[in-house]
Amino acid sequence: MHFGGGLLVRQNFAHYAPYTAAVEKEFFEAVRREVDKAEKFYVDILDILKTDFQDLILQSYRLKQRKSTTSSPSSLLTSPEPHYRPIASSLHCLIQTLNLLKYNYLPFSKLAIKKIFKKHDKIVGAVAVNQEMEALKYDVIDTITKKKAFWVKGEKSVGELLNEAE
Repeated sequence: MHFGGGLLVRQNFAHYAPYTAAVEKEFFEAVRREVDKAEKFYVDILDILKTDFQDLILQSYRLKQRKSTTSSPSSLLTSPEPHYRPIASSLHCLIQTLNLLKYNYLPFSKLAIKKIFKKHDKIVGAVAVNQEMEALKYDVIDTITKKKAFWVKGEKSVGELLNEAE
């Protein structure tokens, strides 16, 4: 039996239905678990970046307050402000990380999930093991596309923080 073309697999798929129902269920549950991991990573990173950004704003504010109370206004204008360099460097790193999140992590995660389901459909074909598995598949897809922060509002959330930081 040749499995490379996929046609024989689809034709004989019904024969393996009892076995494949369990495999299908495990597949969709595994996808759900992996998406949950991606979601946790995204939410954790975004929380860290928001906190870091707030810390940078606070550091900058404190430095400005300290400079204004200890220096005359004319010395502030002529000073090259070396105290701001670490803050500027940290802000630059934060912006780079946000750009990576927005332009690499989010699109690649979405693309990977889409490709997983596309490959699954190609292998399984139009033949659904049963209605329960079809419902589970659409439940997983619905959860990902409508309830996961990185999918629903990921680019917007990162973009808003990026706009503030720039």
